[in-house]
Amino acid sequence: MSTTWKLQEWLKSKRGVTRPTDISKIILKTTGFKISNQAISDLFTTQPKMLRLETIQAICDTFNCRLTDFCVITPDELPSPTGRTKTGRVATKKKVTKLRALSSNLEQLKKQLGLISTSEAAQLCNSSLHGINSLVNTGRIRHEILLDHTYVYKNDVLSTPVRKGRPTATHQPRPQTNPTPITLFLHPYSVRTNEDLRSFLSRIQFAAITRAIEVEGSISNAAHRLHYTRPALTTLRRRLGSKGITNSSSSATTHAPRQPTQILLPRGLFTIKETEGLQTFMARIQLATITKTIEVEGSKPKAAVRLGYRRTSFLTLLRLLTVGSRSLKNLSPITK
Repeated sequence: MSTTWKLQEWLKSKRGVTRPTDISKIILKTTGFKISNQAISDLFTTQPKMLRLETIQAICDTFNCRLTDFCVITPDELPSPTGRTKTGRVATKKKVTKLRALSSNLEQLKKQLGLISTSEAAQLCNSSLHGINSLVNTGRIRHEILLDHTYVYKNDVLSTPVRKGRPTATHQPRPQTNPTPITLFLHPYSVRTNEDLRSFLSRIQFAAITRAIEVEGSISNAAHRLHYTRPALTTLRRRLGSKGITNSSSSATTHAPRQPTQILLPRGLFTIKETEGLQTFMARIQLATITKTIEVEGSKPKAAVRLGYRRTSFLTLLRLLTVGSRSLKNLSPITK
């Protein structure tokens, strides 16, 4: 899709308005809708990747215009069946570029999570591919589906005894059960004014582990439910507990120079679904928190400051999470 964005040119030529400060004042006076100068400036200088309906409605009501007056979206031409036309070659190049970018992000996520293919796992433990697949099917090795390919956790492969793809007699596969959703009890269901993103996620992670142990009855069962090994989950819980993380207090501080806002999130978001592990759940929470903060603060730079990130690191994190949620089936970039 090709997009032409000319809000600044249209307002200047049709309404005689050129400064973002003037525009925000006119909108506030006409409609009562408050838009920050930074948000208007961003709409002036760059083509937005996302549009808030409330913002567009306020602009159109104030200046008596339509979205199509300053934003035109046209479909890209599809390549011809023979693939010999110029437009076909251009479309193919765009597709190849997108696939290369996606492949690069996929490799980053695989490296960050310690994922390897099943064939690499078979070579690593000197086993057959059938043996690895059997361990995956019985739940002894956790797996993730990335772009219709199965990947397994390298640490699981190294810690699981394998003999020609068959489970050993001393380690019987865990019986398959139907996991239940796990609802977290939090106070509050929001990023507090004294929290940044890292401390907020640590609090949620500690609450998720504690609640999973309560629901499953033991830390071993909780580890299996959250797609962790028992030693790894025990270590993570001890590390989070040593920081003094609870549901009632937090020692995190914010880098924002002004009084930070409380980022409210829907309560229904904090339920670990039947098919989710801890990492997938945390990635979903992380993306939802960032998206909500951008909406509340009005721009990505302000959201980065509110959540205690540098702008470049914040944009990189958002890009990885977005690719993870859309193309990698909600795979989390958070490592154990």
